Amino acid sequence: ESHAGAAAVALVVTPNHLTVAHAGDCRAILVKKEGATRSFEALTHDHVAERSICAEEADRVERAGASNEPGSVRVGEHDLPMTRAFGNLRLKVAAGRDWTQEAANAQVVTALPDVSVFARGPDDLAVVVASDG
Repeated sequence: ESHAGAAAVALVVTPNHLTVAHAGDCRAILVKKEGATRSFEALTHDHVAERSICAEEADRVERAGASNEPGSVRVGEHDLPMTRAFGNLRLKVAAGRDWTQEAANAQVVTALPDVSVFARGPDDLAVVVASDG
């Protein structure tokens, strides 16, 4: 049983929209043309349990039975800085629960992505999609 994990970001581009799905600490950034009001727009945010950064994720983790500590999610003796990732089986559910029996949205560290749709505009230049893992 592997205890490794990974983050991911995916992008679908159509003539009128950008659809972004992400889980973990990966990024998609829309770069704007020179002269635009803003030089870029963040399309994703890191999934972390720090209440000051992402209160919704912190609440979700606590409802799933884990604790939020500065900079990480803790399940028993294991911790991780992200609240969403693929893998990381030791961190999927709180003690006494079976991760194979828990719905994805009820897991501590879930692979369930955030999905967002953005309208494309005339100032759009490029999208940078990046992940460390």
